Amino acid sequence: MEILSRRVERLGFFRPIIRQAQPRDNDIELMRQRYQLQVPYETLYGMSSDEARSLFSQGNSEEVLTQIFTRYKELERHCDFILCEGSDLTGLATPLEFDFNAQMANQIDAPVVVVANSFQKTREETLDLAQLLRESFEDEGCHLLAIMLNRVSRDIIDGVQSDVLQQWTHSTPVYALPEEESLSRPTIRRVAQALNARLLSGTHGNLNRLVRDYKVAAMNLANFLSRVQDGSLVITPGDRADLIVGTLAAFQSTSLPKVSGLILTGGLEPAPVVSRLIKGFEDTLPIYSVETDTYETATRVGDVADTIAPGNRPKVAAALGHFEKHVDVQKLESQIEIARSERITPVMFQYDLIERAQAEKKRVVLPEAMDERILRATEILLRRNVVDITLLGRESEIRLLAD
Repeated sequence: MEILSRRVERLGFFRPIIRQAQPRDNDIELMRQRYQLQVPYETLYGMSSDEARSLFSQGNSEEVLTQIFTRYKELERHCDFILCEGSDLTGLATPLEFDFNAQMANQIDAPVVVVANSFQKTREETLDLAQLLRESFEDEGCHLLAIMLNRVSRDIIDGVQSDVLQQWTHSTPVYALPEEESLSRPTIRRVAQALNARLLSGTHGNLNRLVRDYKVAAMNLANFLSRVQDGSLVITPGDRADLIVGTLAAFQSTSLPKVSGLILTGGLEPAPVVSRLIKGFEDTLPIYSVETDTYETATRVGDVADTIAPGNRPKVAAALGHFEKHVDVQKLESQIEIARSERITPVMFQYDLIERAQAEKKRVVLPEAMDERILRATEILLRRNVVDITLLGRESEIRLLAD
């Protein structure tokens, strides 16, 4: 999007399938706000994963593609270029998600930039992954622009880049991006949002501190402090004044690790005298309160997935800088052609016919009303509001067969 925003005035962003309609999808909101997309949020996705799973389970995969393609074409009317992000088919098998994304790319005739998760993979596994992805997408007839090997371990990044230069013989460029902790760890603000936590204390700058791990404080203070690390998120009951004060002291100290924040569990808040102590610090540790108990809170913290929130400018800047450092942006930009496709896929052809029929709606009389194929076709046409249909036959018999 950053590359395209330099060249395209009416830029669009589209996700075929999102996890759920509400709350709003983070990636869509990020793109809408950063690039000031002048279209409603609801036009930037095809359907929710629940809707898609329901149709897939009924064997209606073509209907999924058709509905999403229709939404895409509606957005296309308002944009000069649309960047389409892969689907979120949470709960479905990986092969199904791959097949769907490949089919979707073909239906809208969009070239593909593959982003592969190389986290915790060996040097050999990483290059094998690039080869597998290239073969898989090309076997599906997709046009590959580039392959991004994301989150490659810094221990092997030089070796992977060397392997790409020496062993990669294909025209599709491959870029290896090393693991960047500032992008893979959530901020204390993100964790608090996921927990629906209430802020008791904390300055704005400290809310963007990274959470590298979490520690449940249930032992005595001396043992606890010996286990704290830089970036630890401390979880403790709200009535443990000793641990609260000790954590505050550790945060202010120059000789102990700097914790990222403190979450008080059980809906309990510090005693008044402890609250006054907290207010006396200039550089205030982020302190949140949650209603859940310590065990449930720790479990939920462990499940928090990191995102780049729309308002987190430092993280946005870090992501862009990381990308520009490891990707040949000029080469990638030169491969992106802003032109209307001349390729016609079956879904494109069907969409064009329906659009023309809707523009000049007619009434069609069908005499073979007792044929199930005719009834199925009638249902589809009526749902798409393509034509008005008159079925010839006994109404009671037709209704019985239709039901």
